[in-house]
Amino acid sequence: MEKAIFLDRDGTIIIDKHYLKDPGEIEFLPGAIDALKELQTNNFKLYIITNQSGIGRGYFTIDEMHAVHSELEKQLEKEEITLSGIAYCPHSPDDHCDCRKPSPKLINQFIISDEIDPSQSYMIGDKKSDVDAGINAKMQGILLTENPSKENEFKTLLDFVKNLKH
Repeated sequence: MEKAIFLDRDGTIIIDKHYLKDPGEIEFLPGAIDALKELQTNNFKLYIITNQSGIGRGYFTIDEMHAVHSELEKQLEKEEITLSGIAYCPHSPDDHCDCRKPSPKLINQFIISDEIDPSQSYMIGDKKSDVDAGINAKMQGILLTENPSKENEFKTLLDFVKNLKH
């Protein structure tokens, strides 16, 4: 079984631009590239799990989101970082779907298809729903927050990596 890091996108590895639809506006958060490289070096498969309610709200299209993801993957590949998968929920919160975080559905699909061991894996994000999605998928949820106060809270992704016992 493989170990994995499931990552929220906006506010976790890239700056949250509030309904990002322009691939040219992608900006990585400080330390994110170094953190992803270190995680990959330590044999973690890397996945993005993202709620993209801007699609359901009509702010941007699925094609625009795919263009952002394509550019994101290109920029990561330049850094020799490979994503094993990206999964997204296109629904608004009002849709009450079964794929929006904190539901573990999108994570669980990768756990099954890629033989991921949840006990060796993490879900990392900047919102409680990210943490809860990880917990609901039977793995540890990690919260990135400006003021860490608990054991599973860190200021940045790189702070998490520095504290990770491989």
